[in-house]
Amino acid sequence: DTLEAIGNMGDERLVDKVIEVAEKFPDNPSIQTAAIHALRAQFGLLRVQQWLKKAMQNGDCDLKENAMNTLRDRISIDFLNGVKGKWPLYHFTAFDEWLEDLFLDGNDTEFECIFSDMEKYFQDKLDPEAKKVLLKYKGIIPRKVEHSSCSYWNDFGGRYNGIQSAGTFLSDNQRYNHNAHCLAHFSVGGSKAIAHLKTGAFAGRHCCACNFKVFAKAYGYGYVYGKYLSIGTVEFYAYKYYSTFELRGYVRVGGKTFLDYRNRCCLNGLVYSRTWTTPSFGWRITVYRIQVFILKIDLGVDIRPYFSFTLRTSLWTSCGIDAYAKPKAHLRISGGVSVSLWLIRGGIDLGVNLNYYIRANAKAAYPNQACAGLYHGYDSQSISVRAWYQRKYLNKHGTWRPWKWSWDWTSRRYLTLASWNVGGVSENKIWYGCVN
Repeated sequence: DTLEAIGNMGDERLVDKVIEVAEKFPDNPSIQTAAIHALRAQFGLLRVQQWLKKAMQNGDCDLKENAMNTLRDRISIDFLNGVKGKWPLYHFTAFDEWLEDLFLDGNDTEFECIFSDMEKYFQDKLDPEAKKVLLKYKGIIPRKVEHSSCSYWNDFGGRYNGIQSAGTFLSDNQRYNHNAHCLAHFSVGGSKAIAHLKTGAFAGRHCCACNFKVFAKAYGYGYVYGKYLSIGTVEFYAYKYYSTFELRGYVRVGGKTFLDYRNRCCLNGLVYSRTWTTPSFGWRITVYRIQVFILKIDLGVDIRPYFSFTLRTSLWTSCGIDAYAKPKAHLRISGGVSVSLWLIRGGIDLGVNLNYYIRANAKAAYPNQACAGLYHGYDSQSISVRAWYQRKYLNKHGTWRPWKWSWDWTSRRYLTLASWNVGGVSENKIWYGCVN
């Protein structure tokens, strides 16, 4: 009650005293909540924002929700009172950047209880940077790691059964007991159009024999307005288990098989380095096309995937091998609405570019170590909304009599209504590890 009363006074000179009391009792939710309320009139001070961030990081879900609600209440009060230039209604501070990272990542379970509150908070703010955050989130740009694990090599209840069967996961762990591995599931997009990429990397060896396995596989698929789209699969593995050996390379993209290679003969004699890469190509899938009277709606998906991997092997020992896989998915969503009258026609076009890639590495170097790792990143991505129109005119054909007249359309004239670009991000390591 005392802290609440201090907050009602709104005196900046009491800020340090409130923070001092709150820091003495970091594990007392009642005092932490009371301190948040006591400092609500001084949220614009940097030291208050720094303390609030720390309190939210250490507090439970109730405290986090209380903090977000108090921030939104402060915004509402300042807006109704016509307050200008005061945070949190205006400006975009380091505290906002921290919330933005949590909100767009969407992968922190400790803060998932306030994701909806974060969205409402950015909606309430009168700052252009806050609007950009919402555009990133709602503009089919969101990307996140749905799941990843570098501790357990299994199918995780069927999530990774497209990587390999549950029985093969079990066999890998039993046969190659010294191993390193990683699995990850990525997504990019929103509820109406989303692409998924799943990947796995494994490198293992047996402690007492020249038995090894390296494995790298990735596949992509997507959903656009509920329609399933298969992007492609790239798979590589090489293993030796006593007298059994197999080398496998497989690439299938968009219904076309570009590589189907298998060698069960021998490891010696393989080229030192070889790279398989899909040629540059793409295909289009029409999700729906409808026309009602003079109104036409057309939505389709252009897919331009890219897959490659490299095999390296040390020929002198038959026990060292290195695999590298980097699938890359380009997803372009195009569509719009158009209307046609007698002398003019026009419409609005939507364009969305999604570019995302992952990389898997696996290496077994007998008798020293086995290593595996996963990396990910994305190229520049964009959204554009353009309006266009054409006029009909009489066109004269021919240069001497008799000439012909016909009605033709002018070339399209475009006006960009809205656009958004997200710059590319260099490759980030998710995990890399080795076992000796």
